Amino acid sequence: MSDRETNFGLYPGIGAEFWYFNNLERLLLQDKNISGNSGNYLGFLNQFQFGQPILGDLE
Repeated sequence: MSDRETNFGLYPGIGAEFWYFNNLERLLLQDKNISGNSGNYLGFLNQFQFGQPILGDLE
């Protein structure tokens, strides 16, 4: 146990993610199977939290 006070909050939120796969076309042109292959990708993630906490005491 510590003497530190801890606050937390669970907020409603939404998230959006974008993935760009950049080598799957090349594999298809070489007649390779891409099933189960994620390839090389570049990903971005954006999240937004809003409103009052659903659970917790953090305002």
